[in-house]
Amino acid sequence: MAEGASYKDSRPDADETGTRVSTYSYQSTRDAPKYLREAHGRSINALSDQYFLPTDSDEWTRLDKQHTAIILGMGGLYPAAEQVKAILQPEPGNAKRVLDL
Repeated sequence: MAEGASYKDSRPDADETGTRVSTYSYQSTRDAPKYLREAHGRSINALSDQYFLPTDSDEWTRLDKQHTAIILGMGGLYPAAEQVKAILQPEPGNAKRVLDL
């Protein structure tokens, strides 16, 4: 697609801006076995053989501490906060989207 070109999704589940909306609801008792497996007494990601880190509460606690350390080290959630805010300012007739990875 050419730079500056836009695509509007016309499928039935797209909203008025052409964005598809997810209606899936996660339910741990039903879905956990699909995504997790047990290994060495820890819950491990079952969807990838390359990601070997646990996904249990001890790992989430470690990730929370890592997140806090990174925020403190960078002085915020991300570098160049003012530039990001300026880019994300609303503009009439221009819908902005963010890809959160």
